[in-house]
Amino acid sequence: MIRELVGELTIAGGRWLVAALLKNGSKPQNRIMVWDLDSDADDPIGGWFEQVGDIYQVIVTTENADSFQTVQVFRILELPPYENFCEMVRFDWPSGEITRFNQFKNLRIWPVECELGR
Repeated sequence: MIRELVGELTIAGGRWLVAALLKNGSKPQNRIMVWDLDSDADDPIGGWFEQVGDIYQVIVTTENADSFQTVQVFRILELPPYENFCEMVRFDWPSGEITRFNQFKNLRIWPVECELGR
């Protein structure tokens, strides 16, 4: 059972449930949670990216049985006089490393499949 306000869910490597969490209150909280679907445990195996804001458009870019990588959009949600912005963020599992890319006024990403050799 997920006890957080979830925006999007995806499965990576046929094993890892990745949840993008939405803002719930004004305190920083983990925005990315991971569950091991091969485990009997109900609780997530971890949470990362402690921020105030929302995560959207989680896309798995690399995956196998023991690791994966996602990119997603983080939208900071601050009250005025602060300006809200979007940022592309990469998440690497199992290291839990977060890479933050450039900030944008607005940002949307979509997965695109392409065939090599064309």
